Amino acid sequence: MAIEDFYEDFVFVEKRKQSDGMGGFINEYVETVPFKAGINTDQSMEARIGEQQGVKSIYTITTNKDCMLEYGDIVKRKRGNSYYKITSNGEDMISPMVSEMDIIQVTAENFTIPIE
Repeated sequence: MAIEDFYEDFVFVEKRKQSDGMGGFINEYVETVPFKAGINTDQSMEARIGEQQGVKSIYTITTNKDCMLEYGDIVKRKRGNSYYKITSNGEDMISPMVSEMDIIQVTAENFTIPIE
């Protein structure tokens, strides 16, 4: 069994500014490029204590090297329609070139699309 067997459907979400027709603008969030990834949440005792004190849940997203996730990216998990904002860089946690593994990992937090 390979790690990719646990991947599911995600899609990048891009924030775009659109004219509101009255000289201002509104933000629009548009689904763009689909990709496959795995996601899990930190369930350590420290994370649980942090959640009780108001800290957001921390997730780890694992995907392939050719899908380089970057700090600030917004992604949507198709199952459940949950949004996540990436809080680290994929280049910081990447499998070594000499390894046969093809993975990167990033941290993420829940993200709520603002209603305009």
